[in-house]
Amino acid sequence: MDIGLDFFASFSKSIAVGSTTNLWSILVMDGQSNLKTLFPRLYALETNKDAQFRDRWQYVNRSWHGVWSWRTPPRGRSLEELHHLIDLPSSMDFRTQGTDKWVWIEDKQRIFSVQHMSSLIQSKMLDSEEVLNQVCWNPILPIC
Repeated sequence: MDIGLDFFASFSKSIAVGSTTNLWSILVMDGQSNLKTLFPRLYALETNKDAQFRDRWQYVNRSWHGVWSWRTPPRGRSLEELHHLIDLPSSMDFRTQGTDKWVWIEDKQRIFSVQHMSSLIQSKMLDSEEVLNQVCWNPILPIC
């Protein structure tokens, strides 16, 4: 039964300024796409495919700045990709202090708990007409 909750996609990596995470493997947006698939032209131009986040992004004077190393300067469609890539820090959870950590998107405090997950599953299941029509409840256990 599909309740509309993708467990693995509900987690996101919060990247810190000194991160050793590979820049091109960072998952973005839907939790399924990484930077090399979203920006294939820039990835092709990258001189170091193993570049870490901290090698390419710096936080200076309260703003993020890219430090790029291209085989040739981006132009045309790759330049369009670069503009979109530069906008990413404003839409992603890049932190200016601390270390990388995993966060749970489904919680306001971004902390995973079994109790919250259980409540979320129950609310999604009980809202589903399909489940309500299939399950008959007994005070002790569900029966059909």
